Amino acid sequence: MVARAEVAPGVGACEIVKVLIGMFGVLVEKITITYFWLFYSGVSESVSIDVVSTWHRPGLLHSYPLLNNSLLLLFFCLAHSILARKSIKNLVSIVLLSDSVYRHFYLFQSSLLIFLICYGWTPHANPTLWDIQFSPLREALHGVCFVGLMMNMVAFFSLPVLDFIGVREPLEKLTGRRSGEFLQYSIVGKP
Repeated sequence: MVARAEVAPGVGACEIVKVLIGMFGVLVEKITITYFWLFYSGVSESVSIDVVSTWHRPGLLHSYPLLNNSLLLLFFCLAHSILARKSIKNLVSIVLLSDSVYRHFYLFQSSLLIFLICYGWTPHANPTLWDIQFSPLREALHGVCFVGLMMNMVAFFSLPVLDFIGVREPLEKLTGRRSGEFLQYSIVGKP
């Protein structure tokens, strides 16, 4: 017997796309946080993280870190501002099948750009940020970094995650179940 996933009647591809984009955006965010915890806590000496090694070869951008940081921030700000415009939002919504998928796409591209910015900020020429010889102090700093990571995880999971990324309703439509509660959040100018 083969197990099949049951999808509620009337559920379109739009809900599935929203769930996938939202979940992938959260995954990118958590990978970013974990990467920085490993890198800046000094644990990365024993963990090999080399996502795009070709980015970090000597060249124009990595020879001038201030220019690199400025261009990365400019890239994020432009994408963030352009996608928030009503005319662009309407155009992207047509391509993405629905206006409701737009918010998930917006959050996903923001998470991806933040990851790229943070990855570009990490020093790869000399990755040793600090080297403390006094073992108790070194272990205490590792502990502080770990506590910071755990606080981030606790804060993330204490929020209604499915509501936060906007996939509770699509998941309910996919499974055919309704939680019975309706939550309305404040309306903001950007998606």
